[in-house]
Amino acid sequence: MPKDTLDHIPAPRQTPIVGNTLDLVRDAFGLHMDCVSRLGEVYRISMFGRWHVCLASADGTELILQDPDRNFSAAGGWGS
Repeated sequence: MPKDTLDHIPAPRQTPIVGNTLDLVRDAFGLHMDCVSRLGEVYRISMFGRWHVCLASADGTELILQDPDRNFSAAGGWGS
């Protein structure tokens, strides 16, 4: 995935090389609550050198779990 693919999604400041990994280890819930209050219900964080998009709402969670448009696949995770 190209580096700038997720640039439109807001992100907190990251530490060079480790991103938000240390913040996550130090206080995962605090990081989440800070991101929601400052960035909104959709944000991204950098952990272990990879970007992760967080959906912090019931609607976002429902979208992922129901996957009506079949955008998200469990096949890769379950080996199907």
